Amino acid sequence: MSGVTLVSVNEASLAGFIMAVLARRRVIVIGVAPVLPALGRPLRWVVDRVLAAGRASPVLDLCPEMDAYARNPNALSVRDIFADIEPWQNRRFGFDAADATVPRYAMAYKQVTGKHLQDKYLPMLLCEAAVRRLEGGDVRVIGLDADALALHQAYFGAPLPGASAPRASHGLVNAVLAVAVAVASLVWLGTRTRLRRRKPEPIFLAADFLRDPRDRAIYDLAREGGPVLLVMREKGMTTDGIAGLEGHGRCNGDDGRVGLVDALRCAGDVFREGASLYRAYRRLQPAHYYQIATLPHRRLKLRAFFFRFRPKYYWNRDEYNVEHILRRTELHAVGGISLGLMHGIQGMADLNPRRRYISFDVFYIFGDHLYNLYYKETWPEDMKVRAVGSFTFSRAQLAGPRPAADSDLIVIFAALGIGNPEFPRLVRAIAEAFPHYRVRLKPKGSAEVPAIRAFLESCREGLDNVEAVATDATDLIGAARYVLSDPSTVVAEAVYFGVPTLVIDIIPGHRRCLFRDFPGLCVTSAEQAVDRLRDMDSGAWTQPRAAYDSLVKLDGPHFLEIVRGDLGLGTEGARDV
Repeated sequence: MSGVTLVSVNEASLAGFIMAVLARRRVIVIGVAPVLPALGRPLRWVVDRVLAAGRASPVLDLCPEMDAYARNPNALSVRDIFADIEPWQNRRFGFDAADATVPRYAMAYKQVTGKHLQDKYLPMLLCEAAVRRLEGGDVRVIGLDADALALHQAYFGAPLPGASAPRASHGLVNAVLAVAVAVASLVWLGTRTRLRRRKPEPIFLAADFLRDPRDRAIYDLAREGGPVLLVMREKGMTTDGIAGLEGHGRCNGDDGRVGLVDALRCAGDVFREGASLYRAYRRLQPAHYYQIATLPHRRLKLRAFFFRFRPKYYWNRDEYNVEHILRRTELHAVGGISLGLMHGIQGMADLNPRRRYISFDVFYIFGDHLYNLYYKETWPEDMKVRAVGSFTFSRAQLAGPRPAADSDLIVIFAALGIGNPEFPRLVRAIAEAFPHYRVRLKPKGSAEVPAIRAFLESCREGLDNVEAVATDATDLIGAARYVLSDPSTVVAEAVYFGVPTLVIDIIPGHRRCLFRDFPGLCVTSAEQAVDRLRDMDSGAWTQPRAAYDSLVKLDGPHFLEIVRGDLGLGTEGARDV
């Protein structure tokens, strides 16, 4: 056996992967990254069988220290890669020219491009770690496109050893993709076309349904205005297990219908817009271009939906997907209004490429701290941004006693810190310093995952007052005397509820964290955590909760009252931030 081949398996590198296996090289698989998402399953099938036969090995066998990133790619945010590469990204992909080049799709193009590069962060780091581990040997890297290699150069300041970009003109490949997408759009349109255009069904609120029980309160509120339509995010999705949804209409996102005359106009738009995007971006890497080429098809599905259903308002939960940008413009064409909700606080890095470009008529956020620092410059000027605090707690929960001053419960949430030996040390130090308190651990993920199981065992061993729980986070916060968490939305939720809260800020290499901008919120060691809890327990120190108002809005109307106002149901909404 001679030499090592690192491979990111895709349609173009599959042959090289198989040849390296047959040549008895040591083959290390970085991952599977198809150009066409539909080909991901067969590519993985091939890779899985080669791995099972022992003819190749996964990169984590070589670099186990990268396991936390592989299990949770969101954890890469602690490295703040996007903040470093954004200026280079914008130059490389012509962001300044996009508004003039493709005005109808400029924001969508920027959002898709940011996600395209973000998907390359993990392979980039895995390749770098593997190459450094194998330094000095005969190492070849295949399957990374020119964007991935340019990203490596921009981030690390040097080329990836053993790798070179394929020298190919992508115009022909992308032309084939453009034609294939246009044909697929026509086929789809044909299945939704009817001879006559029917009158659209009036809907008060259409809702992007993703099985979040907290959205039920929005649906109940919207009933006052008229019919509510739940739009399933994925085919086959059901409302099973979520009570109180009876009486609401349900459909899939591609259940639109189009009359014959409108279908002809739509077909013309698909071809015209597809051609414009091809002229502008035909030299992109095929995986990137494919995402751009499908934008007219995605818009077509939305337009067909609004031919069939005519919502006055649309409740969006997909600020991280490009569809919400396209949906807003299509809604405006039929007189609708787009409402969006930020899923969670960005605790790991201030900038996130998936939120850099978003577009709603009204967008609800926890607090205005990061918006004022960063996002105001890229979010649309005509988007009303509302800082509303938490949307998790009901009026009844907020009306009860807060915090539970007589509680003997310390709740510790763990996600990014799992696998860090300092985290169990901190948990154990707290449990030993406060034996009269019950310490409850709430990990993110299943306790059956080996890394999580090992983490829990190291926290609990020999301690009677430490226990892992699967209780709902909201219930735990409501019952807690103190809450601790590594960087997470849970921090903002607990602060909003009024529970003294500490951020466990111990992740190695964590460069930027908005929680550090707020006094008394972060602790950086087990000893500091114990001291801070003792001071709060004795009354020697009180957390300055009022100073956290820009992290999570602490006063003002309840979130539902703000939404009620924006739905025109009689209550004045919040003012913009």
